[in-house]
Amino acid sequence: MYPNEVSAFLGKDGGIEGFRYAKTKGLIKHLGITSHHISVLIDLVKTGEFDTVMFPFNVIERDAENELLDLCCSLDIGTLVMKPLAGGAIRNRAQAFRFFNSYPVDVILNGVSSVDELHENLGHMTDQTPLTPQELSSLETEVASLGKEFCRRCSYCMPCPNDIRIPDMIHIFYQTVKGIPFDQLPPDKKETGKNLLVWLQACEQCGKCEEKCPYTLPTRKRVKELIEIFS
Repeated sequence: MYPNEVSAFLGKDGGIEGFRYAKTKGLIKHLGITSHHISVLIDLVKTGEFDTVMFPFNVIERDAENELLDLCCSLDIGTLVMKPLAGGAIRNRAQAFRFFNSYPVDVILNGVSSVDELHENLGHMTDQTPLTPQELSSLETEVASLGKEFCRRCSYCMPCPNDIRIPDMIHIFYQTVKGIPFDQLPPDKKETGKNLLVWLQACEQCGKCEEKCPYTLPTRKRVKELIEIFS
């Protein structure tokens, strides 16, 4: 849920009334809420209407640890963590999962691309040892170069009116070539960039993707930069 949707959702004839009705009729037993905006979740949790809350949380995105986690614990609300690996950006999986051993989270939701990856993740999850201060500092240093402006592949920016696969064609690719002069790029990146040009040039700079992105990524700016590099 986005910040500008909260008042309508909680107001008269809003979505919350529909869910209340469904609960009274026995159609649903529990109500959960999810958002990328921690401030939104804090406001909604305080209404006492929800049984679970799902939010992004990892060693990079740590806004939830300031208030939301304590609030959920005090109200006995279940916590579900999404993007524990920041959409795959965090490579040190073992430490990324152990990071949560220091927090009162109930469920960790992580996507996988293969059965082997699933088994690997499950193996990491069996280690209940919290990170030492030294390990946490090392992991923070490891991910510091990512900053906050990287794509988590949530695809909220989609669909694009010109069928551009924004997460893959723009943000993920941008992250692999940013800051590297064209003549220093490996051959595969040069070839990929040239192949993407026709799609990048199809961007009309409408800005709809930026309006929908929960991380306010500068998509239009990145399109211009990639066009400049590969044309």
